[in-house]
Amino acid sequence: IYKEEGSTNNWVRQAEIALSAGSWIDLASDPSVRKNRYRMTYGTTFGAESNMSTAHSSTHLQMNVGLHGAVNLMWTKYEGGTVDQYRILRGATPDNMSVIATVPGTEYTYTDADAPEDAYYALEYDNLYFEKWVWITASGAPAHMPAAYLAATRSGHSNIMASADKSEVTFAEKINICAMERNIELTAEQTSLHLYAEILPAMATYKRASWKIVSGADLATIDDNGLLVANTDGLNGTLRVRATAIDGSGIYAEKDIVVSGMFKEVLTESITLNSISGGTTLTRNNTQVIVEATVTPTDITNPSLTWELLSGADKVSISPNENTCTVTLLETAADGEVLLSATAQDGSGVYATISLVVSLNGETAIDNIPTDTTAPRKILINDQIFILRGEKVYTLQGQEVK
Repeated sequence: IYKEEGSTNNWVRQAEIALSAGSWIDLASDPSVRKNRYRMTYGTTFGAESNMSTAHSSTHLQMNVGLHGAVNLMWTKYEGGTVDQYRILRGATPDNMSVIATVPGTEYTYTDADAPEDAYYALEYDNLYFEKWVWITASGAPAHMPAAYLAATRSGHSNIMASADKSEVTFAEKINICAMERNIELTAEQTSLHLYAEILPAMATYKRASWKIVSGADLATIDDNGLLVANTDGLNGTLRVRATAIDGSGIYAEKDIVVSGMFKEVLTESITLNSISGGTTLTRNNTQVIVEATVTPTDITNPSLTWELLSGADKVSISPNENTCTVTLLETAADGEVLLSATAQDGSGVYATISLVVSLNGETAIDNIPTDTTAPRKILINDQIFILRGEKVYTLQGQEVK
């Protein structure tokens, strides 16, 4: 078991316990002062340790005096899972508290407007939320519930605070929303913004704000530190963020941020090749075939294709033209198969092939040459092949060259 000490991600070994122990208590921890972060490893029979687990941390509760005698509660976010809800506990003694309210796991403040003069407060949290949902049957009726609800064995409890210990604070009066970037907008070139809240007056006790997108949540997301990141769905528009003071004053500020120039790359899903002219068999009388590629979906960002002969380069030549390719029989071709492919250039890796057949039916160029002279032989003139029989020259198709 490791504990973070001194600096960020400085993990110091605390203890080694048997797997059967199931739990460990950190006697050096003081939850009334701060939260702590922990990670675990597994020891192997070979003496090595596994990689560290995800960091988990406790929740630290604080309070201050609110307006008109109210009590403002603030706490740190639980780390290690997504909490479904926090339960606010209050009671006359630390060992006799009950739930007075629940808040979503995305909120970290609560104001008790009807706070008694002397009371104790704490938080409970469990039912770690997961996106995976499962069907269950309860009392004979099916229900659709988060998987975590089926085994809510993971729970936590904050430190306990007494209202008598609440501190006087200087409340926020104004908030300005600023960004570390020069241009406060989201674009294809600038997909994130580091927002921060300038809280006034300068002597305000709490300088931290909670962040929320109040409109346009489909355009971006924002975390607890004000990091605003554009979504990858290619949507454009205007969103509105809100920074709220955590001191219970209710002071907040909002800012509209434009999202522009975003687009979602549409990749190729399938390619189909078909002959649209000349069929799929090449002969001396049918020396060309035109193949067309049908690509889906129709709104692909990059519809370009790469045409290639996978086999039969000694039988045909190809002339690509966007989504069509002309296959031409070579004069030196022999019977056999030609395999043509078209591959998407958008990085999707999608491709298709079509098989063509060269069938000359035993027909050769020499068969068309008169047999009244000596045996023919092939000759090369200006990089072209001809047939020489006696003193006459013929093309491979049997036509005499004058």
